[in-house]
Amino acid sequence: MYERGGEKYFVVDEHTHFWDASPENWVKGQEQYAKGWIECFHAYMGLGPPETHWPLEKFMKYSAEDYERDVFEQGHADAAILQSTYLRSWYTTGFNTTEKNAGLMERNRDRVIVNGRFDPREGEAGLKQLEEDAKRYNLKGVKVYTAEWYNGSRGWSLSDPEAQVFLDKC
Repeated sequence: MYERGGEKYFVVDEHTHFWDASPENWVKGQEQYAKGWIECFHAYMGLGPPETHWPLEKFMKYSAEDYERDVFEQGHADAAILQSTYLRSWYTTGFNTTEKNAGLMERNRDRVIVNGRFDPREGEAGLKQLEEDAKRYNLKGVKVYTAEWYNGSRGWSLSDPEAQVFLDKC
């Protein structure tokens, strides 16, 4: 627990990611998007003190040890919620999938919660996957990421009729 002025605080970092944006994971022909995505997020490090900056190569593939140190040791969080974001149009095995996030949850059973995800453009197969993930990983929530590219489409809206079926399932 974080302590300040004699008070103890239970800290939950409710928006974390555990990603692989390494060149080995880039989809052939989509390298400019995969590279641009991770470079954009890496640039945010420039807002912090210089001693907190990582080289891009390290930032591209976040290790379990780095996550645990950053979130639980240096970040003072008692618990964290991983937000699954697939981005399979750019990353072969996904950017940070529910399955990969669950591996980190296994390492940190009492500290990590994994949120799933859905994309209504995946239709019945996507709905079935959401149901399976909910059972397998005991999902408590989902990351709603409407800007993901899928089969030539560059996003979706929560007001799309197809989204309602997924929202009802959640």
